[in-house]
Parts: sequence; structure tokens; C-alpha cells
Amino acid sequence: MQTINPEISIEKFDKEVNQFLSSEEMHRKRGIIMLKREFPNVILSFSAIQLKPAVHVFAVKVNFDNYDLDPPSIRFIDPFTWEDLPNIPIPMLRRMIKDNGMMELQPLVQQDTTGLPFICFPGVREYHRHPAHSGNSWLLHRKVDGEGTLGFLVEKIFEYGISAISSFQFQTITQVVSPIAQIGFDPNLIPT
Repeated sequence: MQTINPEISIEKFDKEVNQFLSSEEMHRKRGIIMLKREFPNVILSFSAIQLKPAVHVFAVKVNFDNYDLDPPSIRFIDPFTWEDLPNIPIPMLRRMIKDNGMMELQPLVQQDTTGLPFICFPGVREYHRHPAHSGNSWLLHRKVDGEGTLGFLVEKIFEYGISAISSFQFQTITQVVSPIAQIGFDPNLIPT
């Protein structure tokens, strides 16, 4: 719900969109395509162009309601219907080095209170509204290192969601339900 002057949010939205568009060719060459832009939403498609053939991996809707009093919201969506997706096809992992020096892979996609996946890092509305991050206010991050800007979010989504994809993996399952034997007949041997 828009609570601040919409003109302010629209102006900031336009600035974010125009900054993305100024590098549109570079983004496209990396597999990031803006499918739609209409306040308050930007819809982006992310593809793994390093695979041959290139593969569309996911799309996101970035919502700028109340921007930048609130950070943008990011939802994974079906690129054809614009409907929210209940899960995504990749884990979006971050390597973390523990205090004991051991490496751990931390998933950046979590479930919000509605059960939908969200990207769990500062600058994303769902992160700041999640009960686990109640002490990490958006206002502490706003204007810090670009967090919450469209450019920052696109880079993080690309970095954790696309850049590490290196191959296709197929799993096939063969299941025999009931073998069917067919018997062949020679018409000349059938009695009259």
C-alpha cells in the first residue's frame, strides 16, 4: 500500500529504471532482460547464457511501492503469467566461512510468512519484514553501498542465482508398471 507521496516514489522508480536501461545491452549480454516496467513494478528475466543452449532460469517482479521509505519487494514469478511461484528451480547459495574455518553453503532463498520464497539479504522488503530480522531495520541499510537499488538487487540476483550455474543435469526414472507381451499371428496359419 502506497503511504508516501506517489510522485516521489514514481520519480525514484523512474531513476532506478533509467539507470538499468543505461546499461541494458550489458545486462542483456549477461542474460538479464527487462520484460516490463510500469510503476510500481519492474519484471526481469534471468537466463543462464553460459549454457548452450541458453536457459531461462527464473523471472522476478521488483515492487517499488513506498520506495525508498521501504525497500523494494522481490517475488519470483512465472514469466508468462506473472503469477507468484511457490518455489524456484535453483537454491541460490552463498559460501560462508565458519569460525572454525569450515566452509558452509547458506541458502539465500527462504520462505516468508505466506509460504512464498524470498531472497534473504538486506535491501529486500521481505528480508527486513521477516521476524528473524526484526532488529535489522531497512533504515540502517538505506543509502549504504547501494542496498535496495535496482542495480544492487540485479547484481545480487545474478551473482547468487545465475553466475554459478555451470551445467545441465538430467535425471531419468524408468518405471515398468506392467510388461505387456504382444503375440504376432500369421494369417496363413489361422484355421478356417
